[in-house]
Amino acid sequence: NQPYVKDGVVGIHNGIIVNDDEIWKNNPDLKRTSEVDTESMLALMARSVAQGMTPAQGLKNVFETVYGTISTGQFFAMLPAFLLSTNNGSIYFVNNPQLGIFMFGSEGYIIDTLKEKTQFKHLFDGCTTRHLKPLVPSAGDHHGLYTRCFGSRVIRLVLFHAHRLKQSVRSSTGIA
Repeated sequence: NQPYVKDGVVGIHNGIIVNDDEIWKNNPDLKRTSEVDTESMLALMARSVAQGMTPAQGLKNVFETVYGTISTGQFFAMLPAFLLSTNNGSIYFVNNPQLGIFMFGSEGYIIDTLKEKTQFKHLFDGCTTRHLKPLVPSAGDHHGLYTRCFGSRVIRLVLFHAHRLKQSVRSSTGIA
């Protein structure tokens, strides 16, 4: 059931949301269409972004509302952004900005194994697998949260321009 598409947000979620029934009950403006717990998280994120929040502000809202474990990658039909975040530390990633290739997974071993496969080896030659530390939301400057990338010790989310991904979402969701 992954990736999941909800209101222009495409997400991959590894974890469990234990209060998804409560989220739907407390947010009657959100429309549930399945029994997949990921839907509640993406619905909250989509509403936040639609209300003008940055993905970072939306993420803070999600982490304040959702109980459970979240390791997620999300991209948005309405924004040229990709968000990668975890509240339990179960995300590893490798990036080759020269080729515009980014790969993430729940275990470093999986990423390293794929990097060493013959057909992928040249794509990630010299690229290091990195661990995304858990994000602990704070009442700090959320606009700053949106603009920072991997280097920050305080901020633990990744956003990058993903024009091709945005076009893919628009094609698959029918959003212009």
